[in-house]
Amino acid sequence: MIYPTKILVLMVLTVCLTANCHRIRENDRSDYSFSEILVKDEIKSMNTGAKWSRCFRTSDGMIYFRDSLMSQDGGKTLISQSIIDLQEINGAPERAVSSGDSMFYALDGPTEYIKPGLYKGKSWRSFDNLKSVTQEEVYFNIPDGAAPIEDNTEWYGLFVYRTILNLPDDTWLMTMYGNFNEDTLEPYDADAKKETRFMQRTLIVTSVDDGHTWNYLSTVAAPRNGDPVAEGFVEPAITQLHDGRLLCIMRSGHHFPLYASWSSDNGKSWSPPVILASW
Repeated sequence: MIYPTKILVLMVLTVCLTANCHRIRENDRSDYSFSEILVKDEIKSMNTGAKWSRCFRTSDGMIYFRDSLMSQDGGKTLISQSIIDLQEINGAPERAVSSGDSMFYALDGPTEYIKPGLYKGKSWRSFDNLKSVTQEEVYFNIPDGAAPIEDNTEWYGLFVYRTILNLPDDTWLMTMYGNFNEDTLEPYDADAKKETRFMQRTLIVTSVDDGHTWNYLSTVAAPRNGDPVAEGFVEPAITQLHDGRLLCIMRSGHHFPLYASWSSDNGKSWSPPVILASW
């Protein structure tokens, strides 16, 4: 669902918003072994039918890409590595990562409907800079989340996507997108109809127990009849600005603009979405 015209913008957001960024120290590099020391100038998955690639930055400054590539210099050069298996974490666009000095945490994209208001997902956690990774179940409390539809083949449900933001009070905020029970607007755009059953919304969930459970906080933007969007408001990313406000950027479809919305109360409420190019 990420296409070439947006790849650069979304990769920059992914790298910049997923973790604190520190320059790697020379003596840190001895902790890693590489199966192949080879400088590459491209990510091979970008030239395949998938048309997307994923990456995240750890607290020591390393950037890990899809295709078992990594970078030690902020993405200027790419090195093949096979010591740390991160294919599952980087295996799809729908994921979210938080990487601090003491803990690495990542979430799978799809969520599984358990009962009304309750969903289950999968997380990965590491306390030793990815030398060992444990897998856990996590739970999402989203009261108005939609139930599954029989024989559905399009995108439908609730999906984790891109950003985990750590607030100063140790609360975690995370972006998701998907469908509530009331989201029944069918896309009118031909490309969107091939993927999305109903137009989707962007929402915020919060965790106070280091990502073991997540609770619905707010909707950033939900499509309304007549909105000039194709898939709704999807594939979000958030960051905190210098003035304390939160900024959320959302995709709206294959050939439709990016949208932006702001929050002045730590994500509890959001301004109406506006086309990004208009500000």
